[in-house]
Amino acid sequence: MNDKFKKDICSRASQLRLALISLTVVLASCGDGSGYGWVSASSGAVALTQCPQINTSASSSDANHWFSPSAKNNDDTVANQCNSCLDPENQKHKSCKVYSHLTSEICAGNSCADEQGYFHLYRDASLKFALQHDLRYQNPDIYPRAKSEGCRFILWALDPVIGSEDSHHRTHVNYWRQAYLSSQKLVVPPYAVQSVALAIQPAITRGQHQLHIHIGTLKSEYIEVMRTLKIDPLLMQTAQVGGYQFYIRYVPNQVSGEPYTGENLFNVAVALLPNGEKDMASHGILAATSPSGDGIYVMVARGFDRSELNYIQEKPCGFNNTDKGSLEKIMSMALKH
Repeated sequence: MNDKFKKDICSRASQLRLALISLTVVLASCGDGSGYGWVSASSGAVALTQCPQINTSASSSDANHWFSPSAKNNDDTVANQCNSCLDPENQKHKSCKVYSHLTSEICAGNSCADEQGYFHLYRDASLKFALQHDLRYQNPDIYPRAKSEGCRFILWALDPVIGSEDSHHRTHVNYWRQAYLSSQKLVVPPYAVQSVALAIQPAITRGQHQLHIHIGTLKSEYIEVMRTLKIDPLLMQTAQVGGYQFYIRYVPNQVSGEPYTGENLFNVAVALLPNGEKDMASHGILAATSPSGDGIYVMVARGFDRSELNYIQEKPCGFNNTDKGSLEKIMSMALKH
């Protein structure tokens, strides 16, 4: 082998090596379907499918509604993924248990309870949600995973909304703003604004086929990541934490001092995802107030799980015992901002 030929081979080998390293970096940031990072909607790992043009329950167009087949989901395995819990076949499934409970005679009033905890219902036209104090995880004798997590709250849509992938119904009410205000006005003691976190699990990991937002606080590793992020609404940022690869954007408050008054978070999440709406059924959303308090960070990751939030506080949590009618007025007024 002459020197010139050898030099050419070595040069090409070096270029190939650099290309492979670059490809490895890209794959690491994109994920391979093993627990974090995004996966293409056409990938075999998450075979997302487009819903029919007409939803048989709502009789409305679902052109942007993509779903994860039941066989790909951990728990939400209802018969008709494109339809809400109003679908007779879906109603029978355990993943519609909470919605069926909230729309039953037992919950016809302003409050009700079952083995999962207590629910307060807010039916005002501007509210239309139920707030649950989830008590299941307080007793390790009942739930082995329990760690005295007495501050688990969940906001449930009272309208039939499937989840974050339900493009036609998820923005009729600002559920994110409602969840944040609930953490400040309907729960005692109120959550610290700088640490409160809201999360929605995607279809592949959630348990219920009804839109709900988990309310908790950020774990220390997430707080550290937040401190490193830039305050730039035009910049898409990335971070790896908790075993997830997140795609992140800062959203400034539209009303000064009022978090979750800016852009709709579902629209922000769609814009962050490489395949837009096609990826919503496989990606969860985490939102938290920025350290500056001037906005929030919206973070999306494949298969994000609610267990990434902290549900333990220094003091016991509970519902605000102020007159419920007064609370509804307070919430309605706050939502006008």
